[in-house]
Amino acid sequence: MPEVMKEVKSMMGLTEGDGSETLPDFGANDVFSLSWQNILAAYSCTECGRCTAVCPANQTGKKLSPRKIMMDIRDRAEAVGKI
Repeated sequence: MPEVMKEVKSMMGLTEGDGSETLPDFGANDVFSLSWQNILAAYSCTECGRCTAVCPANQTGKKLSPRKIMMDIRDRAEAVGKI
């Protein structure tokens, strides 16, 4: 997402074409990028939805549901485990 990349570069003090195009990795793109503690947290989630209800991003109408993220991590870990 170009808008996000522009914001990240701006916050890190990078400008276009200054030769410092290498950015650190943020977040995880699959369960292989998560620690065992992160995966265990997905199994300890009780799916009550309280985390989503009080999430500031969710309250502003942005599409972010901490509950769904935890459920997706659990589902992906189980799918990988069956392979």
